[in-house]
Amino acid sequence: MKKNKLTLIMLLLTVATSPILTSCMTTKTSVGTYKEDPGNEYTYAKGKQLWLFWGIVPVGRTNVNTPGDGNCEVITRYNFGDVLISGLTVGIVKSYTIKIKAKNDQTESTALNKPDIKTGDIVIFSKGKLTNQEGEVVAIYPDRALIKFTNQPDINKSTKETTNIDKEQIEVPFINIAKK
Repeated sequence: MKKNKLTLIMLLLTVATSPILTSCMTTKTSVGTYKEDPGNEYTYAKGKQLWLFWGIVPVGRTNVNTPGDGNCEVITRYNFGDVLISGLTVGIVKSYTIKIKAKNDQTESTALNKPDIKTGDIVIFSKGKLTNQEGEVVAIYPDRALIKFTNQPDINKSTKETTNIDKEQIEVPFINIAKK
């Protein structure tokens, strides 16, 4: 009787603490310009991936929708519901929760911040390691512009030689663009 009571207490303790232990089984992967894009995060889609025999054999492949522009964050998590499924089936069936997060395009707020630019204009922009870079507007989107610019040449200090100058294109949010 005492052994059954101890087993029951251990089982309840395990169930009670398992939700706080699942955080180490979370992966977050940013795709495209998700981190750089302005906007409020929202859940775009959800799904579950099932596995058999302690995660060895997948049961099909879960296709979770992603935004058309490809900018999103994929979160794979082993949460409390997944712990219950695995625990009740003694690991024969295991599941992972997949969540796709995207950001609102903020067309209203970016329209207020949209500089008075058009295709062909010369602008100054900043994005990532590029600061106060000059370029030409190639295309305009609702919340950003595609800018063609000349990559600055690298100078090798020991040989005093310069590398080739490359033309590149980059999408930049309006907030990081100023008309020249």
